[in-house]
Amino acid sequence: MKMTRKEIVLSAITASILATDSFADVNPENVASALVKVETEAYKVDYEDITFHELFDVINLNDRTATSFAYYYLTESGKAQLSNSDGSIAWVDSMIKMKQAPLHDGNVGYRYSMKELERVAKLGTSLDGIKVETAINASLSLAQEICFFGDESRDIVGFFNNPDIPTISPKAGANGNDWENKTPKEILADINYLFATAFTRTKQQEFKVNSKTNRLMLPTAKFSYIATTPLSEVSDTTILEFIVNKSVYITCKENVIPTPQMAENSIRIYQKDKKKVAFYWGHMVDFKAPQQDNLEFKVAGDFSIGGLALRKPMSVFEMEGI
Repeated sequence: MKMTRKEIVLSAITASILATDSFADVNPENVASALVKVETEAYKVDYEDITFHELFDVINLNDRTATSFAYYYLTESGKAQLSNSDGSIAWVDSMIKMKQAPLHDGNVGYRYSMKELERVAKLGTSLDGIKVETAINASLSLAQEICFFGDESRDIVGFFNNPDIPTISPKAGANGNDWENKTPKEILADINYLFATAFTRTKQQEFKVNSKTNRLMLPTAKFSYIATTPLSEVSDTTILEFIVNKSVYITCKENVIPTPQMAENSIRIYQKDKKKVAFYWGHMVDFKAPQQDNLEFKVAGDFSIGGLALRKPMSVFEMEGI
């Protein structure tokens, strides 16, 4: 197996340590005890669950030199007609539009001391692997934050704070609009109404019936309610199961997604399709060769992020006030 530049450098460092006389005097029991502390420190930062890559398609341009990225989308207008006596033609048009957005550089790194390297080498384990995982998790956590909420200082807009997402109101319920006061049929009506409105406003091009890309996103509390509440006291079927079975827009339970980022009185639909919604990396973390600084080694890494792009207009809709 071909070794990477970083692995070659680390191997050379480890070999030089193993050749020293002082290393032979290390007590294995003390080493094991020290490693427990090392691993504890490495995992001290508890990162949130990384889910953005499951919610949206991710495009990695894998280009270290790029400063921006562009994507294209097609718009069509016009309608055919039956021929008129005046000989007029129903002209239609289709235009490919391009949007360009900047890539933003980022960095992350990790450090380890000569002592730490000596201890893990004695046990034949990899401190580097532990630290690398922590650094990668840090970069993914930042990517998720930008994907969800953007970065105002850099004019990046995220999925949950995008001001251009169309919003509609729910259908009036007999006992109000809160789902806990609505019947299962009224909840289903809200969901179908949201999908049907989006389908109509996009000239029947998006959110089609039985499309496997359709996604329904709910706040965690709303999802928990419909996922655990039966249709009636004599039914084992939950409201969620009822909705999935009866809605013509949702193909399976897995396409109904709970997320704590959603506002408690809202639901949202989108299409999991990279042609519609996608998160862009310029490139993911690229770690450099370790650099020695006195008794410490430092490993720096860089990456670049474009953020979330709504590549096609009206590929996300929201309902507020439920």
